Amino acid sequence: METIDEAAKDYADKYFERSGNCEAKLGFKAGVVFAQQWVSVEDEIPEDDERVLVKGYDGEIHVGVIEGRSGDYAEWHIENCGFIIAAKFWRRIKLI
Repeated sequence: METIDEAAKDYADKYFERSGNCEAKLGFKAGVVFAQQWVSVEDEIPEDDERVLVKGYDGEIHVGVIEGRSGDYAEWHIENCGFIIAAKFWRRIKLI
């Protein structure tokens, strides 16, 4: 698997005229950082039917969907085990 720097260089070389285009590399890396961000449940909660990565208070990561809401609080149904947990962070699986 390529490193982020290698992937950024390949992206810049493939899609931009100048080899090693610095702006393209920086843009690529900014996209990677954005895609890897965890969202606090205090800041935002995804739509009810959206499958997302969920990080519980114990630090474990699961795939889940929101099971129920009460104000700013949400309970998450975790796939493949049926547990319902309180989550601290989440992030999208599919960004586009």
